[in-house]
Amino acid sequence: MDLERISKKSVSKVLEEGAKEVESYLVRVRSLTAYIDDDRVKNLEEKLDQGISIRVLLNGKLGQSSSTFNTTRDLEECGAKAVALAKLSRPDPYFKRFPGFSQPVGHVDVRQEDVATATTGYLKQKVEEIVKAAGKDVKVPRGLLRVALVERALTNSNGATFRELGTMVYAHFTSMTKGAEPGEGCECYYSSGLSALDTQTMG
Repeated sequence: MDLERISKKSVSKVLEEGAKEVESYLVRVRSLTAYIDDDRVKNLEEKLDQGISIRVLLNGKLGQSSSTFNTTRDLEECGAKAVALAKLSRPDPYFKRFPGFSQPVGHVDVRQEDVATATTGYLKQKVEEIVKAAGKDVKVPRGLLRVALVERALTNSNGATFRELGTMVYAHFTSMTKGAEPGEGCECYYSSGLSALDTQTMG
């Protein structure tokens, strides 16, 4: 499902519930992770997480509800709870309205293609390269390489519309030398792409 379309639909639905103004924020994260346990690939994981947050303004009262979502019913329940909470709240003397724009903000796409098209098999290959590069005299007790495609969408009843696509990469590996003089260490990597991840240098 397209997040922007879902966001607009949730705003329309909550306005039907009686809210004066509505703002809907949705996020979807597809993540892939490869785990290392004692020099070996322990697990390969693929996850899809989706969440929504709805804020409403009703007669000067604010209400907000957040939830994970998988179906249209989840969106409707989240909106209904936000309206119910607004009815129970005291009027806010300072908040007047949600921001609005004469023209929609549009879309921002800053994703890195190597992350967006990555597979668990590719991550497995990368973590194995890191462990191998560490050498025979070094043990890697724990390690992980995680990539994520993050999509966000925001819509409100005052004309604000925004959608963003981005990527994230995180790696963390611990190490322990073998022999008479053991030592410990760790290496981390943070980026929006995989191109700068040098498995030989990290190992």
